[in-house]
Amino acid sequence: MKILISILGRGQFNKEINNYDYSLTKYQIENNEPIESKLVGDILNKIEQFDKIYVIGTNESLWNVADEYIKDYEKIIIPYGTNYEEFWEMFEVFVKLDINSDSEIYFDVTHGFRSIPIFLSTILNFFTKVKGASIKGVYYGIFEAKKDNITPVINMLPLLEMNSFIDAFSIFHKFSDGRDISNIINEKFRQIPNNYKKNFSGLNILSKELEFYSKTVGLSAIKFYIESLNKMSINIGKIDKIPPNLKAIEFLLENIKTEVEIFSKIEKEWEKFFISAKLLYEKNRYAQSLTVLRETIITYVLEELNLDILDESLRETKLNNLLKQDYMLINQKEKPIYFTKKFIQLNQQIRELRNKSNHAFLAKSVGEKDIKNSIDNLKKYIDTFEKIVESNKIFIDKNKILNVMISANGI
Repeated sequence: MKILISILGRGQFNKEINNYDYSLTKYQIENNEPIESKLVGDILNKIEQFDKIYVIGTNESLWNVADEYIKDYEKIIIPYGTNYEEFWEMFEVFVKLDINSDSEIYFDVTHGFRSIPIFLSTILNFFTKVKGASIKGVYYGIFEAKKDNITPVINMLPLLEMNSFIDAFSIFHKFSDGRDISNIINEKFRQIPNNYKKNFSGLNILSKELEFYSKTVGLSAIKFYIESLNKMSINIGKIDKIPPNLKAIEFLLENIKTEVEIFSKIEKEWEKFFISAKLLYEKNRYAQSLTVLRETIITYVLEELNLDILDESLRETKLNNLLKQDYMLINQKEKPIYFTKKFIQLNQQIRELRNKSNHAFLAKSVGEKDIKNSIDNLKKYIDTFEKIVESNKIFIDKNKILNVMISANGI
């Protein structure tokens, strides 16, 4: 359903009629022929032929002008927005409009009072993000810029697009979720004429990589997460042209480059995993961070022993058996054989927390405090592992561990 939301003020005081009114002028919307009227909403309706028109104003708005030029509309009264409470009243009025995911919204803010354009950005976000509506245009007639009695009407939709990108970038920066940015790039790429698309093919590839990158983070697929970062970095180096309506993406490219540089000088896999665990923690991806931290520990031991870090029997069976044996000895007040006591205790703490997380914290013994404590503990475990590695206090006897690990039956 095509819907027009037109803001109506009380106009300018006209000395000739000793009353408030809007001036008659020829409004030109984009490449359409100029049409004479007092209201931009009237011109938009002649061009678009809306299914529904809301005219929104205060009790003092020029409703007689709306009656004359727009005629068939629903009258919506709002306060002026002069204080905190009135802004919330205005918001409540807008959110109660019959807007849904099938709605195509056109806004006319030409005749609104000065606070409306600022307030409008919030309403636009609500209609798109909460209601799922599609914003097709935000129009403003610049009466002061009229020439030969023709007043240009501009579409301020790029402002909404800029806000959408900022929201999408914020989600990517905070949570490593690039799907919204990927959708924006896809939409803009589709709008490029076919004969020019090849000039911007790098953006199309970047969009696909962003979507895959987001999935790797969601699944804690750390190997593919790092690979996708590298692929995006390589692709970014090949992007030499960015269309004007995607200029804001340059901030994204710099952000990706920064993240890639973090890994670029690191050779050991366990260090890449550990940095990933820390990054995921900072981005509030606690379950993923916990999973990667656990795999970091396993990878560290195998890599330090020059063993195959992808060998499942080594990761899941032999090494775990050694860790369990040492943990049992510690519980029996005996000395561990293979790893230091501090390392064994840390490994067990991480293992227990991961089990809680994997089972959705559904145990009867788990309370609300456990959630906050778990997040705090995860940060403590990350810091502890870093200190243990720096002090080189993980192995008791590397050769003994290695002999057991490479034996036919393990332990």
